This record gives sequence, structure tokens and C-alpha cells, in this order.
Amino acid sequence: MKVLLSAYCCLPNAGSENAVGWNWALGIAACGHQTFVITRAVHRRAIETGCGKDSIQNPQFLFHDMSPAIQKLYKIPFGNYVHYLLWQYTAAKVAARVHAKERFDLVQHITWGNFRLPSFMWKLGVPFMFGPVAGGEDTPKKLRRGLGLRGRVWDFLRRTSNLFLTRGPLMKPTYAHATQIVATTDETLRELPVRYRQKARVQQAVGIDPSGSYSSTEGGSALPPMVRYAKLKLLFVGRLLPWKGLHLGLKSLAALGHLAKDVHLTVVGSGSDESRLKRLGQRLGLGESLSWVPWMDREDLIRLYSEFDLFLFPSLHDSGAWLY
Repeated sequence: MKVLLSAYCCLPNAGSENAVGWNWALGIAACGHQTFVITRAVHRRAIETGCGKDSIQNPQFLFHDMSPAIQKLYKIPFGNYVHYLLWQYTAAKVAARVHAKERFDLVQHITWGNFRLPSFMWKLGVPFMFGPVAGGEDTPKKLRRGLGLRGRVWDFLRRTSNLFLTRGPLMKPTYAHATQIVATTDETLRELPVRYRQKARVQQAVGIDPSGSYSSTEGGSALPPMVRYAKLKLLFVGRLLPWKGLHLGLKSLAALGHLAKDVHLTVVGSGSDESRLKRLGQRLGLGESLSWVPWMDREDLIRLYSEFDLFLFPSLHDSGAWLY
């Protein structure tokens, strides 16, 4: 079968949405399908380098991007969403021209994996799969106070957009023309308009690479020395945003009282909520039970996992932990 994937984010040796795009492309190609991926031209050098390094000939990549003027949208608030919509619209036109020659059997939207943002790939007139997409998960009402003022405002806007955008004029044709809708969780499936749920199913967007193996001894440890002497070592990795729920982890650690001295939590990441979280850690008196580590290279990060006893994942509305 000849398959076209729409992957706005797609990069080798990356995490999050970029890894979803890349891993789905390789996975579908590994199933024996002739695979084409339309993605952003800004990723071209990294993708071609990755394909050359591993001698990858299937999938094949089609690169498309907006003009330099449109690229500047990323510098303004919510401009990335406008850029995304424009890219999706124009990418569908590029895909239609390629389809006239290649005659695809299936087109699938992969990234962004968001159920409230449209794809226009249905215009190709072939079976169209939308997803896996997420976004229907919600912060439990009793836990919203801990998000802080800015976090509560953002959470309200997200909840409102879930209600209105999924039923708006852009999403209606995406859902209507989809042969199948793939939601990452039951919560997202329940948020779909009722008329489209009969053609939806639940499937996670990520998987485990059984060939991946990393040794914690390679290159030494980048962690503060105190971490390696704690009786119970916890690890949090992610963007430091209110809805990631790290504040719950900090409060739980503090609730251990004098037992907290035998536990150490290492936080790897950064984000807009970083200063608030650090102040919270100080106010809770966590002291030597807590370490903050900036973002690090993906390969170095993966090697660190085996040095810890537990991975802390307190996110309030993620569809899963995107570990690669």
C-alpha cells in the first residue's frame, strides 16, 4: 500500500511531537508499505542526515514550508497556531499535486496530534485517517487551584477551546471526511462530537523501541552527587508548566516529613512555571531532597533513566508519558 503521512513535526533523535512523527513514519514503512511523509522544510537537514546515517530509503520525505515572513508568526503570542493552520492548508495543496503522480492509497494525519486543530488532507479524496490525536483530557476540578493564576486562566481557555473548536467550521469537515478517527485516550474519544464517535477508536500515539538499549555508565553521570546517595531516587522529566503537575509531586515529597531525607527528586527540564515551582520547593523546605537540572541532550537523558528507582509523572491532562 502507498501511504502519505502528514507530520508537521518529524525529527530523528528527538522527543515529543517530533518523535511521534518520525517513529510513525519508520513504523509504517517497516510494515512493508511504501511511505511518503510531508513535513516542514526547516527539518530537512536533520532528516536527510538521519536517513543517510541509517541508510533509510523508505519512508521518502516531501519538504514544505511557509515564506520567511510567515515564519515570523512564531515570535508573537499564539502565532504558532496560525502558522500551523496555514501550513496544514498549503501542505494539502502540495500533497494533492504529488498524489496526481503517486496515487496514494491512504493519507494519515500524525502531527500535531491535537483533536481540536484541523487537517486538510481529506481533500485528496482517498481514505483519510485522523490521528492519533489527544487533548480531551481535563484537569480535575479539585486540583485546579494548585495551577496558580496563570495556569488556571490557561486551563480555562483550553477547556473552552475544546468545547467550541471541535464543533467549529474548520473541524467539521476534518471529522466528517475522516474514514477513521484515532484518539489516544477514552477521554478524548468522549469529547468528539457524538455523530463521529462511531468511527473512532482508541490507540496510544507512542510505543517502545525494543532495539533501544542505553548504558548508564557511558559518559558518566550528569547528576548532582547527592542524588546517587539517596535511598529512593525519583525522576521528573518534562516542561515545567502548571498542568504538568509537578507542584503535586513537590507537596507529596514534603508530606513525608522527616522521611523526606531518604528520598531525592531530580527535576530535568525548564518552562514558564519554573520560578514558581522553585519558590514552592523552598517554601516547603525540601532543601537537599530536591535538585533542578536544565534540559540536556536526549542521548544523555536516556542514559540517566536507569540511575533512578521511580519515574514521577503527575501530569493533569497528558495522554501519556512520551519517553523515547
